[in-house]
Amino acid sequence: MKSFYQSLLVLVLSVLYLNSSAQLNFTPTSNTATITTALQGRGVTISGLTIGGNGAAELANSIGTFTAGKSNLAFPNIRIASGLVITTGSATNATDSTSSVKGPNNHMGISLGDPLPTISTDNDLDQVTTFDKFDLRYITFTIVPDGNILTGTIVFASEEYPTYVGSAFNDACAIIIDGPGIVNNGGYTDLDANVATNSRNLAVFSSGNSLAINEVNSGTPGSQNDGITTINTLNSDFYIRNYYQY
Repeated sequence: MKSFYQSLLVLVLSVLYLNSSAQLNFTPTSNTATITTALQGRGVTISGLTIGGNGAAELANSIGTFTAGKSNLAFPNIRIASGLVITTGSATNATDSTSSVKGPNNHMGISLGDPLPTISTDNDLDQVTTFDKFDLRYITFTIVPDGNILTGTIVFASEEYPTYVGSAFNDACAIIIDGPGIVNNGGYTDLDANVATNSRNLAVFSSGNSLAINEVNSGTPGSQNDGITTINTLNSDFYIRNYYQY
């Protein structure tokens, strides 16, 4: 039996603080063949990849590839040597407001959003968070493994850490799989209506709660918390602080 190991870095409105010797290298791309190659792992076939979201100007630079070899000082934080980055901002190598994945995170809002933000409508993200959703980004693809095991690695990061923990600025992420034998864990979209399958969000904790900044954080509300929104303090072991904050 062959197994599949895939690396995927997911950054949502993100800023990573890395010194000059630790910076990741990002290459924005909307080329589906390049993105497919970045996702490709051993013993697996990926096809039919599409990208989407709202805000055409920002969407062009919001997906890209990255490298960070094991000798790079950034590696201990992300544990992924290379892969794909998806951000609601801009995945560039710049160190100013044109990039949302390069640090330092010393501003309350450095990443890019839609010039005139509109609320995104998405049934699947409605299952993840009840707040209004902006700057939606996603990729979809068909994956066929040689065996019966699929494994992968993701890193979820957000510029809203730590300032907006405990507020409506609740960046969120979903990884939805659809196929034979999948057990549904929410009202997620059946991606293949022609086949009797179920959809399941893999980006959830053992409690069943979805991946979002109010679900995984240091356990302490940020300076801009609204005093109303409840945060989950049980997932702090999954939170890695990058030590530079506004």
